[in-house]
Amino acid sequence: GPRALGGWGGGLGFRGIKKSVAVEFDTFQNSTDPSSNHLAVVLAGDPDTSVASAESSIPLFGKPFMARVAYDAPTTNLSIFVKSLSAGATEQLVLEKTVDLAAGVGAESAWVGFTASTGTSLSKQDIYSWTVQGSEA
Repeated sequence: GPRALGGWGGGLGFRGIKKSVAVEFDTFQNSTDPSSNHLAVVLAGDPDTSVASAESSIPLFGKPFMARVAYDAPTTNLSIFVKSLSAGATEQLVLEKTVDLAAGVGAESAWVGFTASTGTSLSKQDIYSWTVQGSEA
């Protein structure tokens, strides 16, 4: 719901939100992470266990970048793309996974939101713009 609150630091702001699907852009390597520059798809509010993860082809820390998350409900295909804002950069597919998002949240509809967190480090996250497209959006 609109007041969901998850754990700080390594919890990435969504730890403990049981009925959730998260697309994680992670720039700190915790013990369960593959690197300090990866993307992951996480279900059930458990950032220590991902259903898929991949190293980003561009730096996720230090410079703004564009990301696009596409989900095709009939095929349950989730695709995550990134693009550097450097001149001439092209969008790159970083992660693709078949995952049933409705089953992940336990419903046919859900809230969409953003979260970020740090432990003792300093980090700044900005969402410059975003859109949702779909039959009910």
